[in-house]
Amino acid sequence: MTPRDLRPEMWRIIRRVGAQGRPFDVLQVRGQLRGAIRRERVRDYLKALEAGGYLVPCTLDDGAPGWQLLRDPGNEAPRVRADGTREYMSLFHAFYVVSYTATTIGFGEIPNAFSDAQRESFVHVHGDILTPEFWRGVQDKVRAGEMMEVLPYHPHRVRVASSL
Repeated sequence: MTPRDLRPEMWRIIRRVGAQGRPFDVLQVRGQLRGAIRRERVRDYLKALEAGGYLVPCTLDDGAPGWQLLRDPGNEAPRVRADGTREYMSLFHAFYVVSYTATTIGFGEIPNAFSDAQRESFVHVHGDILTPEFWRGVQDKVRAGEMMEVLPYHPHRVRVASSL
């Protein structure tokens, strides 16, 4: 198993053991991982999360060093390097994702081109996403580290699990 294979599993464990601000240590995370995983590998990921602002160091009741969950962006494991900087998808991977979506499940969902009335309605409701300013704003938010939740409808019209 490579370190990348472990990130999602480690992140699930960190979110579970660190819920409600409970402190945890390397051994607690390592103890819940499947297979024989070196302590250093877990510690390195925790340190990277700390450097990225997701965890904060603390001292456990027994005096041992530990961490607390500071920022939880959700289920997806943060992609951080050892120095805490975020890893971004390469241009190749981004192109692959878009082309895969376009040819399999995504853009092929619309069987026919919009009629004039449909196009006019779409532009009226969603016209902002067709402007360069909108996408530059999205890029600025991503660069600032904001984790955006994209819903198919305005939040007041959707009941999501986090609002239950």
